Amino acid sequence: PRFADLLGGTDLALRVNGYVIVGMSLAAAGGSWLANHLPSVLSDRPPRAAAVALLIAAAAMVGLAAAGHFVAAVAAFLVLHLAIATAGVLEAELLHERVPTERRATVVATLSLSQQSGNLLSSLVLARGANAAGIPLAWLIAAVTFVVAAGLVAAISTDRAPVTHAHPHPERVA
Repeated sequence: PRFADLLGGTDLALRVNGYVIVGMSLAAAGGSWLANHLPSVLSDRPPRAAAVALLIAAAAMVGLAAAGHFVAAVAAFLVLHLAIATAGVLEAELLHERVPTERRATVVATLSLSQQSGNLLSSLVLARGANAAGIPLAWLIAAVTFVVAAGLVAAISTDRAPVTHAHPHPERVA
């Protein structure tokens, strides 16, 4: 609805929608590529890199909230998808490095449950806020959430040695 409003109606928005979706996919692919090609100041510290990506995503959300023109909104939206994809790859790397294989399924299941809970909460809170005060408020609340997440991710210690993934049955390794 926000993009349609910025374009002046749904007719043009429907014609442009496919291009925006292609752009989102390319931005996500670019974010995945970027996560694997970061400068050494970030690639040596995945928590810092993920936190930076989350802060960029938060800034893009502020840009979405403030956008008064369709092109600005789409640019912010594409940066958002690039940053989220980058953070996702880095967070997966952290999970793989920090959680032993035998506990990883439990951690992934817990993450899934927390995401579902967050989705439910955001559906209840953000939808009401957006309905009452407009979608920019929802983007701003989401941006604050991402800033908090960036702080939590940045606090992950890099001093601890990564988990070694030993074979579960060393007696079977020949």
